[in-house]
Amino acid sequence: MDIVLNIIQGLVGVAMLAAGGMKASQTKEALSANMAWVEDFSATQVKLIGVAELLAGIALALSIFITSSTALLLGGIAAVCLAILMGGAVYTHVRRGDSMGETAPSIVFVILSLVIAWSLLV
Repeated sequence: MDIVLNIIQGLVGVAMLAAGGMKASQTKEALSANMAWVEDFSATQVKLIGVAELLAGIALALSIFITSSTALLLGGIAAVCLAILMGGAVYTHVRRGDSMGETAPSIVFVILSLVIAWSLLV
């Protein structure tokens, strides 16, 4: 079971590194071509969301390879914070009336983040 959880954790970590890196490195205008929700936020807020996703991805990846209790706690806390962040994404998509196709990835990341948090913290 640990191998499956490590795979899930690694996939979520890589996805957050990619998504966060994109948001942190591109302009709001460039992102708005594919992500309509960025129009609801300032450029600084979009960058901060990207940085938060990057930090969560780094923490999740590190807690796979470093098995100390501190690293596992860090990974668990990062997973809880990521679940909260992705919960905000779900809220934003629902509030905007976005399709389920746009909302579903955020819902999946909430669920996966909670599974990771549970496995690392319990």
